[in-house]
Amino acid sequence: MTLDKLGPYKRAIIEEVIAEPSFRRRLLELGFVPGTEIENISPVSTADPKCFLIRGTYISLTLKDAGGVIINEIR
Repeated sequence: MTLDKLGPYKRAIIEEVIAEPSFRRRLLELGFVPGTEIENISPVSTADPKCFLIRGTYISLTLKDAGGVIINEIR
C-alpha cells in the first residue's frame, strides 16, 4: 500500500521510499525512514496535499509524492 491511500486519521509504518534521488534524500532527512510510524491527519481522503504527523512534525505531501512511500497500515 502507498501513503496516498492511507485513510483519514489512520496510522502506518513506512516500509520504503521510492522517489527521484534528491527528493528521496530530502524525505529521509525529514524522517521518512523505514520502520517509522506515520499518521494521516487530513480529515478528507481526497485532500491534496495531505497532512501527515511523523516524529512529532506535521508535513504536507501531494498525492503524487505520497504515492512513492510504501507503507503497512496499523490495524
